[in-house]
Amino acid sequence: MELEVEDIVECPAPEFGEEAEYLALSPIVFMVARPNRSMEYVGPDYPGYADCFYRSVLGKYEKIFGRPFDGDTGFSWSLLSEPKRKGIFMMRFTPEESKVIGYMYKFKLSMSPILHQIMYETGIGEKVNLGFGCVEILRQDTTPNDQNFLSDEKDDTSVKII
Repeated sequence: MELEVEDIVECPAPEFGEEAEYLALSPIVFMVARPNRSMEYVGPDYPGYADCFYRSVLGKYEKIFGRPFDGDTGFSWSLLSEPKRKGIFMMRFTPEESKVIGYMYKFKLSMSPILHQIMYETGIGEKVNLGFGCVEILRQDTTPNDQNFLSDEKDDTSVKII
């Protein structure tokens, strides 16, 4: 069966404020190193989970702009629903088979609006290139007239994160 594109519709970009509630549309994956240097998947019950969130967003900012975030992040993270653990097999039934463990949940996040935009457009956590860490905005407080932070950050050069 062949599919044909009939129309491409541009979706308006959300306005980002300092606080929003999100729903994970795909599992959010974070890994930490164990003392023996092996990696362990961690969930929201892990004591450093909020820090994993924080480092993930700041790391993406630095990759995009080539410098660390130098403003006040105003960072705060809280869980709003019971997390559901999801194990996904990658390359199933091959010698390279592995299992990725992530968590689906609702959460509330406070931070700089540009960091919200980066997280929303690029995903959160690890393995976003495989489709993990996609989020939907459930509720947000917006900042009027500040719709496109990324273009403002790059000297008015339009930046689209894909």
